[in-house]
Amino acid sequence: MWLKQFRSNKFTRGNSSFADLRLFSNLMFGSYHFDALFSWLPDGCIFLAALSCASPFVEKSENEQSLDQISVSDIVELASFSGIGACKRDSLIAMRIDEPNIQSNSVNHRWVVVKWPLGKVVHDIDAGDSLVHWIGSYELEKPNWPTDCGWLYYRALRNGEVQVWGLNIQTGKKRRITRDEGNVLAFHLSPDERSIIYEADAPRHAIDEAETLQYEQGTLIDKTLYNWTPLFSSLPVHGQWRTMRALGLLPGHLRAKDQKRYRVVSLDDLSTRNADESETAAFHQRISGGLEWVPEELTKNTPWYPNGYGSPPIPNSTNGKAALSLHVRGMIETGFRQKYVLGWISRENPSSVQHCQDKRCAAERIIPLNWSQDDKTIFFISERSIDWGANILSWTLSSGEVRMIYESDGALGALSNRSLRCPIIDQKAICTVSNHGAPPQVIAIDLNSGIKTSIFDPNLQLRKNFSLKTKIITWTDKFGRNHNGILVFPRDYDESVQYPLIITTYRCPGFLTGGSGDGGPEYVLAEHGFMVLCIDSNDDYPVYEITSKESIGPTRYVAALAEYESAISMLARNGLADPARVGATGMSFSSQAVSFVLARSNIFHSVALTNIGVFEPSWRMFRIPDTNFTQAILMDVKVGEDGYTADQVYADISVSRRADLVSTAILIQTSDREYLGSLGAVTSLMASRKPVEMHVFPDETHRFHQPIHRYVNFSRNVDWFRFWLQDYEDRNPKKAAQYERWRKLRALGGEG
Repeated sequence: MWLKQFRSNKFTRGNSSFADLRLFSNLMFGSYHFDALFSWLPDGCIFLAALSCASPFVEKSENEQSLDQISVSDIVELASFSGIGACKRDSLIAMRIDEPNIQSNSVNHRWVVVKWPLGKVVHDIDAGDSLVHWIGSYELEKPNWPTDCGWLYYRALRNGEVQVWGLNIQTGKKRRITRDEGNVLAFHLSPDERSIIYEADAPRHAIDEAETLQYEQGTLIDKTLYNWTPLFSSLPVHGQWRTMRALGLLPGHLRAKDQKRYRVVSLDDLSTRNADESETAAFHQRISGGLEWVPEELTKNTPWYPNGYGSPPIPNSTNGKAALSLHVRGMIETGFRQKYVLGWISRENPSSVQHCQDKRCAAERIIPLNWSQDDKTIFFISERSIDWGANILSWTLSSGEVRMIYESDGALGALSNRSLRCPIIDQKAICTVSNHGAPPQVIAIDLNSGIKTSIFDPNLQLRKNFSLKTKIITWTDKFGRNHNGILVFPRDYDESVQYPLIITTYRCPGFLTGGSGDGGPEYVLAEHGFMVLCIDSNDDYPVYEITSKESIGPTRYVAALAEYESAISMLARNGLADPARVGATGMSFSSQAVSFVLARSNIFHSVALTNIGVFEPSWRMFRIPDTNFTQAILMDVKVGEDGYTADQVYADISVSRRADLVSTAILIQTSDREYLGSLGAVTSLMASRKPVEMHVFPDETHRFHQPIHRYVNFSRNVDWFRFWLQDYEDRNPKKAAQYERWRKLRALGGEG
């Protein structure tokens, strides 16, 4: 049933947001080639050399463990938070919770309102249908509270429309606030809290008409196309599959360039009018978090963004100061991956920026939280990879003193999105928190004592069951670069045994779910006897002297190879891992990095990737001349640099041109939007009689968002690694055809 729902143009499951620019920056840094190559397929799950469809029900296999162990289902159905906000007067906390369900292939989004500090759930309501971002994450939504805490306002997708809704806290009744002909993109309460000002997308009927016209007239191949994607129905927008068009670096639908409409709706009688110029200007100022008195030269060099990457300033009306996150360039001596520093400006002298001199104020991410009650101290979150974790600190302006308040070894709040920034109630920071040994929950952190208190835990049972040993480890590669990662030990770990090793990448925040791209479920693999290392990739390559003699391609691929090699060598020296049985996963940039490794090294014996290829001859057809995207690809791989031609770069770094050198067993599980980018490499590997298998899933984005697809992806990856690295086959009779194929692939060894 749900398969038909997904295949229809109306998008009924899954959810995401346009807010994750941090992830997008990682994509553009190393993976836009793979975003580039998608297509639309008929019903079912298609892969090369075989045909297989995910069953609409889930039958547990041997990868599903007993109740006291971590299973694939536990990881896929992990509850997460996609919004948090507090109303100070009545000490109410609203949390948006996302709960995937494999059996129904849906995600349940709900708002839970808790009375603090009692911990009493006041309301638990449906938050609407899922919105899916083209990257594949669920939409993040910050709740809006009036001062009197009488209502909770939020956006929701219902009946094919994204509108503003309100929850009456006293009665528990929901009320639809807006009835716009276009979907609401963002909103906020007016200063007097008697109305809501919102931004609306192009009218839905106008987008439908543009889609119909395109269907009738055909699509012109021009520079507005992301022509590596399907030409039709390739972009999930507000519950609908739409045609993707280029809007700079970010994609949009056919009418996305239309001028946005700004409207004001009265909360008294729900009457609606157009916003005037001052209201529109105030809307942009409020949504972006900007201050009208911040000087222009500062706004040009300060990375705060309305979509959440970076940090907008936190104004203080009492002393006229604002705390903000600043780029570190030229301001403070920095070390490992430190990109931002805490600072402040004043209304009296807005051209003068004062920044904190303590090195703890410089970090990979800095988020100002709040001022102290006497306005003399700033509380802020600092994320430092060298310390592994996000911490809450305070900075007293007069003395320069920096004090550690709360240390974590995982994710704290959401430094990449303001929807999860820790709100403050009575000098308590209300934060989402998770780490490599504990799934997400919401806690309160006392900003004076640092004492934490649990508020809401949707993963309580999983938390109680978790008993695997994990460890933060560090090492150095041959270029002298420092690296760190999370090592997950097999259950019943024996020091005398060298275990097969799986490496996941390329970010490992909080509770592990396969690295950035959900590649391999670390805890499940550990339950099956693997040593698993999630590498938090060090991408500060330009800082170090990395020779290009090993490749004329981008330095980061050579650096990634060194990162992998040094990790494997370190674990082997310490007797933890068997260097003859090493697997890896990859998604986006790390798919490219692993692809580069496959043609240059035999350190990996089995890999499971979302895409394969680095810079392939088959990509020529996707490069429309003189577009920003094409120029970015060619510059990225150094075509033209030092006189290098495309053919020279192909010969040096592409998997297609070096297929005969590959000896690794390769599993590709990708989306119908991206599979074309892998076909050239896969067919070349097949022609060279290499063990490769590829599966393509329908109605997916850059990352899988459908629970059933995530479940199948994880389960198949576990089966794949167990087959190649442990010589193990699941006895489930429904997998007989799978193992028959894989045994044939294994027989190819030595024939290439």
